Amino acid sequence: MQIQIEIDEAGVRLLNEIKEKAGLNDYRAVFDNGIALLSWAVRQRADGKVVAAVDEGTHSYKEVQLPA
Repeated sequence: MQIQIEIDEAGVRLLNEIKEKAGLNDYRAVFDNGIALLSWAVRQRADGKVVAAVDEGTHSYKEVQLPA
């Protein structure tokens, strides 16, 4: 299946930054990884878990907040 979307210049810059920092070769890899992460996060929340970034040094965390 082919899905086509329009992204503004700021979105293109963000996609390029993510692609570079993550060492990904193309936009498909960016979207595949993004969908995999979102899918995992949705399953965790459905199981009643908190999805968070943990600072191991201070043992503190920040809960991930997304519109979804």
